[in-house]
Amino acid sequence: LSNSPLLRLLEEDKEKEKSETCNLLLSLLLNQDERMRVLALQILSVLFSKCSNHEIKKSDVNVHFLLINRLLLNSSRITTRLCLSILELCHGGSRTIPWSMPANLNNSRNRINPEKNIIVHPEGLAALLELMKHSTDLHLHLQVLGEIDRLMDTEENMKVMSLDSWWIWWTPYLYHLHNITFPHSPFDPILQDNVNAQNVNVNVNVNSQAFRGTAKAVGKQMQAILEKLLLFDICRPTVESELPQMKLTGKRSFLVLAANVVMSHFEAFPCLPSDPQQAENIICHLSLLYHDLHSLPTPPTVLQGLLNHINGLVWQNTPFVRRLMKSKGLFDIRDGLIRTLLASDKATTRQFLVTFPFESIANEPSFRASDQGFLQLISLFHDAHSSSDLPLVGLILHILRSVLGSFPENRTVITRVISDQEVSKRLFMDEPHVFVEWYFHVEQSGTRSNLTSRISSALKIPALDHNFQSSTTVFDYRPDPSIEEALEKVESARVEKMKECCLWLENKTRKCQLAREQRWKEGDQIWTKMLTHSTK
Repeated sequence: LSNSPLLRLLEEDKEKEKSETCNLLLSLLLNQDERMRVLALQILSVLFSKCSNHEIKKSDVNVHFLLINRLLLNSSRITTRLCLSILELCHGGSRTIPWSMPANLNNSRNRINPEKNIIVHPEGLAALLELMKHSTDLHLHLQVLGEIDRLMDTEENMKVMSLDSWWIWWTPYLYHLHNITFPHSPFDPILQDNVNAQNVNVNVNVNSQAFRGTAKAVGKQMQAILEKLLLFDICRPTVESELPQMKLTGKRSFLVLAANVVMSHFEAFPCLPSDPQQAENIICHLSLLYHDLHSLPTPPTVLQGLLNHINGLVWQNTPFVRRLMKSKGLFDIRDGLIRTLLASDKATTRQFLVTFPFESIANEPSFRASDQGFLQLISLFHDAHSSSDLPLVGLILHILRSVLGSFPENRTVITRVISDQEVSKRLFMDEPHVFVEWYFHVEQSGTRSNLTSRISSALKIPALDHNFQSSTTVFDYRPDPSIEEALEKVESARVEKMKECCLWLENKTRKCQLAREQRWKEGDQIWTKMLTHSTK
């Protein structure tokens, strides 16, 4: 292709003629022969690579990709060859060396590959994801996602792909993947609020081993891509990162999924980089990403995973990192997660009490700064006895007496919360079974009633109000009611532009077809005259 006479002719075209050539190539996408459509995309790819950035305006590129999508959807089914050909349109043939994440953030999934192509037109990725939403072929998604993942091994590509609100491209596509892998979606239960996939895989044996294996592979590949995008943003300075904008405009379920992906990475690799600036960037962005997460519809398993992940950062890092975690609000978020899990349904709370190591927070001033955690534990102590769950009664009593109560400061807080000298004294002095038998005796019903009444009036789960800030910028993350309206206007304008472009292309294609038919007629007449002359 690169040495063909056609491309040499295209390079010599004037601007107007070059535009006409692109229009003719776009019209070839209506051809029913897949080889012809792929060839047209390949020629467009090389033509794009021959033009510098100032020769092709960003708006023109958007129009071209929108038209390509529309034409391909109208022509036939979406295939892997077509998707990979569109991916070739995204880069301009430039080459660069792979990038690697900062020290202590690397893992085995970050491959060291040969030289890579640089993405020049990220609009093509958005168009490609939109096109792939019309395919239910899991093997197609697996192969194309693998190629996108390999493109993300270069720092230049990561910079390009992390611009233009990348999560807006990926969110609808994630929901599509969730639907076509149902009921084995790798994103359950986080995206369960968008399950409309019962009719998507009606002709597929979703319980077969092949389907389950492919769905798992697609989910793993998608998670690797999200991990790279999120970690790249997390490691950048706050003023350059897209995370603040994502926190404002991203869908709630996508924010939960993003937090889960980041949490999974740092659970496996909890040690942060030794560079102080990078460590500060990471802690600041983790605080931003996890802020108010407990107020969203988040699965309890994710909340408990976040809690263990924050504790892991405390144990595995330096005092400097722990000071950053405190100043940026991660400890406040951790305490809020604890209170949220203690206030969950009975099964979730029981699981949390059994598995969470309360020793990790027993000597934390931030936890005992609020009485809410102790109030919740005492309230759960009464509830467990009312439901005759004696093992849970013993577990909560052990947490209050031996874990939290092993520090004098916590005993002071517990005594103040109970506000009954005899109950407080016997709680810490008597044997556990003796205290339980005495406290729940019928003679102490008045004491229990007074204590439960005081706890009910004081018990609440306060909302986190920590202000996240970096060394240079303070952000306000309150929801802006105008954001949804603005996004709807942008989407409406895009749809209208798409309609105008398609109408223009249809008219242009019709004119080209009429001109071609006219040339064929003229050619036939000339050929007839030549045959007549040669016969004579």
